[in-house]
Amino acid sequence: MANSITHAGLPFPVYGALYSMGVPFLDADGDPTDQTTPDTEISLDGGAFGDTTNEVAVVTVGFGWITFTAAEMTCDLAMVAFKCTSGPKTTCAVLQPRRLPTCAAGTATAGAAGTITLAAGSSAVDDFYNGKIIRVNSGTGPGQARMITDYVGATKVASVAPNWETNPGNDSVYEILSTELAPNKLVDETRLALAAGVAVTSIGNDVITAASINTGAISADAFAANAIVSATLADDCIAAAKIATGAFTADAFAADAIVAATLATGVLTADAFAANAIVSATLADDCIAAAKIATGALTADAFAADAIVAATLATGVLTADAFAADAIVAATLATGALTADAFAADSIAAAAIKADTVTKIQAGLSASIGTGGITSASFATGAITADAIAADAIAASELAATAASEIGEQASDLRLKWQSTQLT
Repeated sequence: MANSITHAGLPFPVYGALYSMGVPFLDADGDPTDQTTPDTEISLDGGAFGDTTNEVAVVTVGFGWITFTAAEMTCDLAMVAFKCTSGPKTTCAVLQPRRLPTCAAGTATAGAAGTITLAAGSSAVDDFYNGKIIRVNSGTGPGQARMITDYVGATKVASVAPNWETNPGNDSVYEILSTELAPNKLVDETRLALAAGVAVTSIGNDVITAASINTGAISADAFAANAIVSATLADDCIAAAKIATGAFTADAFAADAIVAATLATGVLTADAFAANAIVSATLADDCIAAAKIATGALTADAFAADAIVAATLATGVLTADAFAADAIVAATLATGALTADAFAADSIAAAAIKADTVTKIQAGLSASIGTGGITSASFATGAITADAIAADAIAASELAATAASEIGEQASDLRLKWQSTQLT
């Protein structure tokens, strides 16, 4: 590009960017003198001097200016000799183009006299790039660099000063360079965001994953007392779909992690559990033992009507091994707890009684009742009536072979004794 005063807007020469500067010319007495037939030469990084691409443009009163190309500023040290064929003495200058760190890069989507529209992925924060330098590396308007004076996050439009010599286009590849002149918007915006609270919508999916968090980074000490309460959690924020299969196992809970004091009154209700949420496969062996249930923890009030029915219990779930010695005694059962209605038809059948159960009952009764243990005094008047014995309650099959003859003999003896009492 030819000389253009627009490239004088940079506060210092930038590596790889067009740069314009003023040049004074003095005579042998040190007075300003207009130059004639200027001849400017440049040495890059200590190399041989050669003519510059552009020549000094004369103003007047001993001053002129020149634009160095992007190639001439692609160095760490530029030594310049501003010579003239007659009149002023040679003016010398040393330039050190600055290498600045890149904070963003992309391809512009549009450009105008004093603006450039950045790529779609650029910051959405207003003024984020203010004070930084944008340099066009290739495409339309290469080598131009400008200071960003304003930025609109919603439109991605950056305003620059001064205006471009050549307006960028949608093929202009740029870099945004950080300088000490730019406010640290990243730090400022982060601080403000944390102070105001970070919304979930501000964090992209999978930004925070298990791999992002060191082992032990989040512990009980990381949370203040009552930091997480019901009011902190949205409805359904913890649902079955959000918990991986097997996420909660016995190893996930410390000993006594969940005790009565941990749970608020009424926190566990039927509505808290989905259908079949707790089944035998969910519970480890011996996870519910007598030692884990406080005295009186299970009462009639603890169970809703029909809470435990046949369909609730798996086949064989209740066996002799399920009950400790004396687990069910008279004191355990309320008056009238066991009635005919408590047992379904045929709930106690021959198959439910072990082969020697009746023999053991008979032996137990014999040992419990001594001679004369049951007498007429043991029965209240009318205690045994026809109504007390159901039809066919005592059938022939239930009497021993000699039972009938023995009963007959006993009846004959009783009749004789009665007759003798009548004669006397």
